[in-house]
Amino acid sequence: MNPKALLTFALLSSAASAADWSLTPLVLEGQTVPNGNTVTSITNLAINNKLEWRVEAGSTTGTASQNLLLDANGIVAEAGQALSAPPGAMLRSFDALTLDINGNSAVNFFLDGTTGSSDDSGVYYNFNLLIQESQLVNAAGISAGTPYIGFFETKLADNGAIVLLASIDDPAIAGSVDQVMMGLIVDGSGNLVAEVPLWKEGDTIPGTTGLITTFGTGPHNFDMNDAGTLMFFADTDLASTMDGVIMLNNALLAQEGTPSPVAGRNWSSLSSPELSLNNSGGYVYSGSLDGDSASNLVIIKDGVKFMQEGDAVPGIPAFAFTSFGSGPLDLADNGDLVWFGDWNDPDTTVDTGLFVNEELIVQEGVTQIGGVIVDSLSGVQEGYFISDDGRFVIFEATLLDGTNGAFLATRNGSITSIPGCSPDGSTLTHVGGTASIGDTLQLMYASPSMATGLRFLAVAGMSSIDGSGCGINFPGIGEALVGLVPPNPLLLPMGVYTGSAATLPVSVPNNVSLIGMTRYLQAVFVYPGDPLNTYDLSNALEVTVGL
Repeated sequence: MNPKALLTFALLSSAASAADWSLTPLVLEGQTVPNGNTVTSITNLAINNKLEWRVEAGSTTGTASQNLLLDANGIVAEAGQALSAPPGAMLRSFDALTLDINGNSAVNFFLDGTTGSSDDSGVYYNFNLLIQESQLVNAAGISAGTPYIGFFETKLADNGAIVLLASIDDPAIAGSVDQVMMGLIVDGSGNLVAEVPLWKEGDTIPGTTGLITTFGTGPHNFDMNDAGTLMFFADTDLASTMDGVIMLNNALLAQEGTPSPVAGRNWSSLSSPELSLNNSGGYVYSGSLDGDSASNLVIIKDGVKFMQEGDAVPGIPAFAFTSFGSGPLDLADNGDLVWFGDWNDPDTTVDTGLFVNEELIVQEGVTQIGGVIVDSLSGVQEGYFISDDGRFVIFEATLLDGTNGAFLATRNGSITSIPGCSPDGSTLTHVGGTASIGDTLQLMYASPSMATGLRFLAVAGMSSIDGSGCGINFPGIGEALVGLVPPNPLLLPMGVYTGSAATLPVSVPNNVSLIGMTRYLQAVFVYPGDPLNTYDLSNALEVTVGL
C-alpha cells in the first residue's frame, strides 16, 4: 500500500494537543476587492471544517458605501446585485451569517425593489428565497392567515436543517407581535419544503407554570445541532426573579433564582446569554450569579463551571478575570471552546485575550501578526468563531499600525520525540522536512542490531492509555504505541533493514482536512533470523500537522 495513502488515513479524525498557533490575515481594511471597492470595516465572520470562510465587510468606492460578502475567491455577494426572487428585488444588506460543511449559507437579506418596508427582507438558502417578510405562515399550530412580520437570526445545520427566529402576528397569541422558533426544511436544491414551529410565544416551559413571553433575539441566544437538538434562552411570565430560562430541547438547564452549578450560588440573571451547542451533545452557556459581584459572571460547560469571574488567567496566574466580553461562546464538536477574556492587569494594553479552552492563542499588546503587534481584539457578538472540528479559528483584530481585519488562526505543525520507549536504544528521528500539509518528513531509522531484517512505521492515534510514555510494555522489545497493539495495528511497509541507519521520506498530503490533527509514529524492527531479538521498538514521535 502507498505510504502516503496510509498516512492520510492515519492522520484523519484526531484533534491536536495544545500547541502554538499560526496567524494569517484573510481580509484587511484598506485592501481593494475585485469590484474596485476598498474594504472599510469587518462586520461578521464564519468558517467551516474545509477551511472555507466568509467575511461580511463594509466597503467604499468614491463616496458610496456598500456591503460585501467575501471569501477566499473574492466577492460572494454584494449590495445592489439583482436577486432571482422576489421579482425585481436587489440585495441591500446582510443580517445573520451562517456557513455549513458544504459551503452553504442561510441568511436574512434586506432588500431593495420590493413594495415597501413591510416586505423588504427575506430568508435565503444561498440565493434561494425561502420566506419573504409579509408572507403567510404555512405551519400546523399557527393560525391561518398569520403573516411573518420580521426575522431575527438563522441557524444552519450541516444536514441542511434551519432554525429561524421570527416575528409573526398570530391572532391566537396575545399581543400584536409574537415570536416563534420555526424549523425550516429544505430539499436538495435548497427549496423550502416545510415550516415546523418548534417553540413559540405562549408555550409552557416544562417543569414550571411559566409561559414564554419572548426569546433571546441575539445571534448567540439560541443554537441547533445536526441532530436537531435546540438550545435557547427565553423569558417567561413568572416572577421577575425567576422568569429567565435556558432550555435544551424540553430539558430545563438553568432558571433564574435557582441553584447554579457553582456551590452556594443561585442564578441571578440569564438574560441575553452567550450559548452554543455542538454535534457531540456538548453545550456551553453564560450567566450571572447572585452574591459577590466580583465573581458573579460564569461560563458553564456541560453542566459544570468552566470559568468564573475572579478565576486566575490560564498562563498568567498573577491576574484574575474581570469579564468575558460580549462575544460568543463557540463550542466545537471535539469539545474545544473559543471565548474571550478580560483581566485585571493594570497595564490595560495587554489585558484581554482570545482563548481556546485554557490556551491563550491571541493576546492584545503581545501577539504579533506579520511582525505587527495586535492592539485590540473584537470581543463582541461577531468577533470570532471556531470551526466545528476545532481546527480553525477566525477572528477580528486591530493591529498596532491601525490595520483592522479578519484573521485565521491554525495550530502550528510540530514534531516532538517521546523517549524512553526502547530498551536498547533503537530510534526514530526527525531529520528534515516539516509537518505542514504538502511537505515531506524525513525520518531516520536506527537500531543497535547488526542483523538484516525489516523496518516498519507504526502509526497510532494515541501514545498510551493514560497519555504518558509510549504505551504498553513488551519486555526486551520496548513500549508499543497503543495503536500498534492488535487488533488494529497500522504499519507502513518501509523496506529492508541492513544493519545501518537509513533515512526515509513520508509525505504529508496537501489536504486541509489534516491540519490540526495529531498522530504518533514509531519504528518497528523485525529480525527473522535472530531468535533472541526478533522484534524491537524505537522511541515515538508526536506529529501535529500544520498549515
